[in-house]
Amino acid sequence: LIYDIVKVYIPSWIERFEKNVVLNYSNDQLNKEYFSYLEADYLDQNRDAALPDASSDLFLAAVLILSMSTNYKLLDDLSNKVLACTHIQSHYMEIFIMKMDEIYKFSARRLPLNTPVLVNSLKSKFYSLPQVFSPEHYLKLAIRPLHYSLHVSTSNMFNIGYVVLILRNCLLSIKDESIERDEHLIFLEFLADFLICCEECTLGEVRAVCMDTFKLFLSKFEPVAQLLIIRKLFSMIRGGEIQRKNLHKIHINDEKALKFEPHFFAWIVDLFRSKLNYEVFRRELNFFWGDITTIRYSSLSDGLQYYLSAFILAQEQALRQIDPELMLNIYNCYLQPLQTQISDWTELVNVEQRQINRRRKKMSTSQLALNMERLEKETRRQQDSQSLSLLQFQYLETLNFVTTFLRSAHLL
Repeated sequence: LIYDIVKVYIPSWIERFEKNVVLNYSNDQLNKEYFSYLEADYLDQNRDAALPDASSDLFLAAVLILSMSTNYKLLDDLSNKVLACTHIQSHYMEIFIMKMDEIYKFSARRLPLNTPVLVNSLKSKFYSLPQVFSPEHYLKLAIRPLHYSLHVSTSNMFNIGYVVLILRNCLLSIKDESIERDEHLIFLEFLADFLICCEECTLGEVRAVCMDTFKLFLSKFEPVAQLLIIRKLFSMIRGGEIQRKNLHKIHINDEKALKFEPHFFAWIVDLFRSKLNYEVFRRELNFFWGDITTIRYSSLSDGLQYYLSAFILAQEQALRQIDPELMLNIYNCYLQPLQTQISDWTELVNVEQRQINRRRKKMSTSQLALNMERLEKETRRQQDSQSLSLLQFQYLETLNFVTTFLRSAHLL
């Protein structure tokens, strides 16, 4: 049995995780409730979790048998690539950690600090981390194993659920704006990888919690450190570094597959906009707009989210009446040229619609049903049409805000 587990079962699981195969709850309702359930299980000291079903019993028994091994490389894989990527209730997790600790002690080794050990320490009285650690020191201890878990999988809901649960527990004890700028580099690579989770649609409810946790993490840095992190992440996205991290994990080499790039840009722009109460961010607007204007998409529909976020940033700046000279440059060098691009896109969509209407008149119903390529193009055209309407509306709104501000400053 141990041979089957070691040679067949565990390698199969690890291979699937390394290929980033999604192994989440198939039931949408369970997906929506998963993180709430996890919090209740691992943070509520008085909660008695229900026993797992029969299939879970079989899996837990197999892992327990494997945990009696003294192959420490295999035990590390068990902890980081199986336990961390599987939903395990807190009372079972405690059993695993106790068993693993006994095995390591047998060879005078220390149980490695990993995500299962950290999540077990939230509730279990066994192998809990010393209370003398400050919240900041605890976070520094936790960040390396949590970062490794992101390397294992950013799409496995259970793995990311544990990461977020531990991270939130660390962050809630740390005062806002208390982490100094000199320390931001310790956490930068983790934040870059964690950003991927904020756009991972397979994570269900956990994705929304990731976004909230990212913002919470950012708020713990002093304002100048927050600015440095946001600017660096923008630069990494522009250089394709963050997107390629994710593509490498799922073995995709096609550059066209970087479809979430505009979403990453949009989110970073929104983060910057949310920090405009800080003077250091207002002073940096000129440089940040310099970054924004370097981003262009030949297809406006592909960059829709990014353009919408840039427009809303311009609206916010106009409403706050920040730096009218900069606003004039944005109007002349960014907004006005986009008007031509939007007009060209509008004409293209209209021409395509007229061509489709003419072809429909000439084609029979059966021909239309069989022509899948044209059906795909029609779907794309409809998406472009919807995107165009939204983009036009926000663009006109932005022009209204900006021109009103510039006229009040006697610059237009």
